[in-house]
Amino acid sequence: MGLRETTKRAIGAILITASLAACTTVSHTPLSQDGSVQLTGKKVVLTKYPTPDFSASTAGKAAFAMLGAIMMVAEGNEIVRTNGIEDPALRIGQGLATRLGEERGTTLVSNQNIVAASDDVPKLVSTYPGADYLLDVKTFAWMFLYFPSDWAHYRVIYSARIRLVDTSTKKVVAETLCKTTRGDAQNPVTKDQLLSNNASLLKTYLDKSASDCVNLLATDILKLPGTKTLSVAGSASPVAVPAPVQTAIVQTTSNTGAVAGQLNGSKPSSPAQPAITEASVTTAVAAGTPPAESLAGQVGKYSYQTEHLPEAKSCSRAPRAILNERGPGFESYTVSCDNGDALAMRCDYGQCRVLR
Repeated sequence: MGLRETTKRAIGAILITASLAACTTVSHTPLSQDGSVQLTGKKVVLTKYPTPDFSASTAGKAAFAMLGAIMMVAEGNEIVRTNGIEDPALRIGQGLATRLGEERGTTLVSNQNIVAASDDVPKLVSTYPGADYLLDVKTFAWMFLYFPSDWAHYRVIYSARIRLVDTSTKKVVAETLCKTTRGDAQNPVTKDQLLSNNASLLKTYLDKSASDCVNLLATDILKLPGTKTLSVAGSASPVAVPAPVQTAIVQTTSNTGAVAGQLNGSKPSSPAQPAITEASVTTAVAAGTPPAESLAGQVGKYSYQTEHLPEAKSCSRAPRAILNERGPGFESYTVSCDNGDALAMRCDYGQCRVLR
């Protein structure tokens, strides 16, 4: 793989998480209740993708901009390889398939461990024949990232897209994006704590993120009956909501921005023994949904550059960059296209790129 392609992959893997608020290519489309019932007795197959790039995002590497981005991905992929960290999308898919089997009597068809070459829907249907529905779970970004005000401590960020595809029509009948952030700003963990013991804490954070996505997606997107549960680290069995668990916030955001629920949490007594004490889990990225800190109407430092990128000029006769998020050295934008599509963009230290 050439340096140019490596650079593109590295930048995309790192920066897509910071610009998730700008992602407009994932439609928040829950199943209807009737659509969920129609899954009864059907055959389902899980898709599988190559292990995505993991970013070990540290402030020291961030100072090197593009070169630092390559270094973050190189270190992150080595962490995944040496510690045997599994892509959480696999666990999410298996968890949702299990829930479908329990609640709708579906049958899981073997995917023969085939790795998809593309997430194009018709190609996926051809790659995984013999099922009524494809359950397509793909990791969009996973990383650990320093706190903006505390560069020595970290949080773990994960996001995955889920799509349910009717193979007879090759149509996506349900879709959303699950985003999780784990880490306690009041008692944060260090990089060494995340990676000690074969990255046991990092694995626990990612496992918990996968479990939370399964529980939220099963209820809010696939509309499965039964009790929504959250698996708590160190607990032998799931804890039913609304019993207090060691997860601070679980919410679902739709086009109306409704909050599904909030849970109480506790904080660890000592940073030497970190626990999962604070997390947010959000499903759905609807076009126009603002990030937690709304920047609507503000002009960014790099608005002019993004509006004059060739990709922006080709997608709109009068491109207007909407500022979505900013942080140390970066800003992310969305540019709406004349055909109704949108471009997600990211600028780092004056270097602006299109993410999709």
